[in-house]
Amino acid sequence: MTNCKGVCYTFAMAEIILKSDDLLDFTEAASILGVSRPTIYNLIAKYKLHPVTIGRNRYLLRDELQFIKGKLEDAKLSNSQS
Repeated sequence: MTNCKGVCYTFAMAEIILKSDDLLDFTEAASILGVSRPTIYNLIAKYKLHPVTIGRNRYLLRDELQFIKGKLEDAKLSNSQS
């Protein structure tokens, strides 16, 4: 395993390096998406969001949230144009 800054995990032959600013708690995630925390939990239950567990805490990846936010904005645009 290489020396990394942030959180490092090794799965089989792959190493994943996560920086602390790549991880968001559920309150931050809800704020970014403009939804409530219960909606975040519902999206996780429906496998639309994939939390990362570190110890007893769960986080969401900033990149995944930005992707979902883009999809939500695209859906709003297409609905408003209809």
